[in-house]
Amino acid sequence: MISAEIVRLGTADIPEIHGIEKQCFTCPWSVRSLEASITLPVSYWFGARIGGRLAGFVGSFSAAGEAEILDVAVDPACRRQGIGRLLMTSALASLRDSGAETVFLDVRRSNDPAVSLYRSLGFEVFAVRSMYYSDPPEDAYGMRLIFNNNTDSE
Repeated sequence: MISAEIVRLGTADIPEIHGIEKQCFTCPWSVRSLEASITLPVSYWFGARIGGRLAGFVGSFSAAGEAEILDVAVDPACRRQGIGRLLMTSALASLRDSGAETVFLDVRRSNDPAVSLYRSLGFEVFAVRSMYYSDPPEDAYGMRLIFNNNTDSE
């Protein structure tokens, strides 16, 4: 696994985020949507930087005990190096610290690497969202992770 620095992202990072979005998705988020999301007080966006360059990011929000992973992407040139796992574990720790008890996300049914990663982190499929994605049309898995808040009391 490559060594990456996990950093909190802000509006200054949007050009790099958008650049990765365009490489990874057929329907990338717009700059305006990224700005609207990243500036919310309940928003948590993290990036993995390698040598100062953004290699991937995860965007999420948390409110009222629930959280959602909104967006996850790793630059295609940086994949298969553990960056996605590092980003997700960092985001999940932050969301848990923010008071989230349950985390939700949606993922293309055909995205086997992502589904496998999410399952390995404890997410379970709880729904199939028919034709959730439009380009190309495809169902999504609705996945959730329920944090185990039980602690040893002895």
